Amino acid sequence: MNLEKHHTQIEFTSLMSYAVIIGRSFFLWYNPGPDSLNAIVSNSLLIISEFVLVHSGLFMFTWGRIKPIFYFLVIFYLGLISVYYMASKDMTIFVSYCVIIVNRCRFLFYSQNEYLKASILKFSLFSAMIFLLITIPLFTFLSPQIPELGVSQDYLKSIRYYQFVKGSSGVLVDKPHLGLVWNILYFSSLIVLDIKLNLFQRGNK
Repeated sequence: MNLEKHHTQIEFTSLMSYAVIIGRSFFLWYNPGPDSLNAIVSNSLLIISEFVLVHSGLFMFTWGRIKPIFYFLVIFYLGLISVYYMASKDMTIFVSYCVIIVNRCRFLFYSQNEYLKASILKFSLFSAMIFLLITIPLFTFLSPQIPELGVSQDYLKSIRYYQFVKGSSGVLVDKPHLGLVWNILYFSSLIVLDIKLNLFQRGNK
């Protein structure tokens, strides 16, 4: 299976998927509707699936040469399952993130172009660094500075959010707007990184 010749087109699908998540998260943060409960929950918890996917990408690149199809299937379904329970009621995010998962796994089928494989490895490494650089400050000392905007306590009570997440705890549950802001910052950073590593550099190569 030769996917190298479609590399640029595949990269554009990744960029579009990132943009969909960014736009969806922004509108939920800025102006959520009365029926946005499931969307807020699924979008604010995407960080959990991305944590799994980022580390899976590094693992796959290290060990993928042994049995590429096997690792592709394992990681694909792990990622699919990890997002299903949180995104199944928001199909826009579910489909977008499935596209991202498939795109992250595609290097297993890149057998001829070492430059493209190296670019994807760099993307995995830098995305893991970006994950930490955004997550740690956002959920610690920057947390009190992030405005709730439309996702205020009054709004969350009005849509019975706390009854919906009853039994769960943690900063992502208590402050869902932080998860939405994280999506905006993180996936915006991935767009810049993706363009830098996989589009511009290839064109200048």
